[in-house]
Amino acid sequence: MLSTDTLIWMILAGTTVVCVLSILGVFASVVRHQTDLHDLRSRVAELQYGHNLQHARMHGHVDAESESGGVDILDDQSNPEIAEAAPSRPARAAA
Repeated sequence: MLSTDTLIWMILAGTTVVCVLSILGVFASVVRHQTDLHDLRSRVAELQYGHNLQHARMHGHVDAESESGGVDILDDQSNPEIAEAAPSRPARAAA
């Protein structure tokens, strides 16, 4: 039979293992959440860029034939900074 001291140490070791595994699980969950959030922000920036480019093309600010440059850089607020500026036409005169 185990002595009281050995039993107490085994209970403490088991509790420690459970606590460490729980903390690691929480850290893994936080990292997974941050990764998903980053991916979502990147996707939103791409969609906003595409929408703004389409809107600019509709209003004649950007040639329809020009290729869209990719969003390479995001600023601190996750707004896209366009690495290559698309050629633009002069604005249309109001009728």
